[in-house]
Amino acid sequence: MLNSSSPQGIAYIETKNLDGETNLKHKQGSKELVEHINGKNFDTHGSNSKKGSIKFSTTMNNMEQEAMKQQDQDLIEKLKGAWVDCEQPNDMLYKFEGTLGLGEEYKDILVPLGPDQMLLRGSSLKNTDYIYGLVVFTGHETKIMKNSVNSKSKFSRLELATNNYILLIMLLQLCLSLTGAIGNAVWQAVN
Repeated sequence: MLNSSSPQGIAYIETKNLDGETNLKHKQGSKELVEHINGKNFDTHGSNSKKGSIKFSTTMNNMEQEAMKQQDQDLIEKLKGAWVDCEQPNDMLYKFEGTLGLGEEYKDILVPLGPDQMLLRGSSLKNTDYIYGLVVFTGHETKIMKNSVNSKSKFSRLELATNNYILLIMLLQLCLSLTGAIGNAVWQAVN
């Protein structure tokens, strides 16, 4: 997570699908990046908004929507050329180390990334209008997929005993059938 609709870059996440907890956890974008994005270089909400007091309404008119889209496009344009250097995919859910380097124009800006900025696959965004994010691992390389293991099939003792008895009955029927077939062949040959 790079930033959110909150002026402090905080987002509230529910991980009910992952760990069953329904309480909200807060994640925060890197303070350096949030300050840089909300500063004069990356004014994501227009120059007429007061710093630290951004107001959102649930009903925006077309002009406000267009202005928001344009500001988002400006931010995306300024983040072009950014790069991420991070650890290899692993199964440690609460550990992440990485560095976000901004593009050619901002060569000297390196932003550290840690577990506070990491959102796991399957978590839900709550009480936050939107976030700006960056996808690092996808598919089978996500931390959740690295943690999933193929579970063994569990059988009760009764099921195991029943399976063994069925196998024994099938072997006995096969032996009886072979004995009958051989006896019939011998009987036919003698007569």
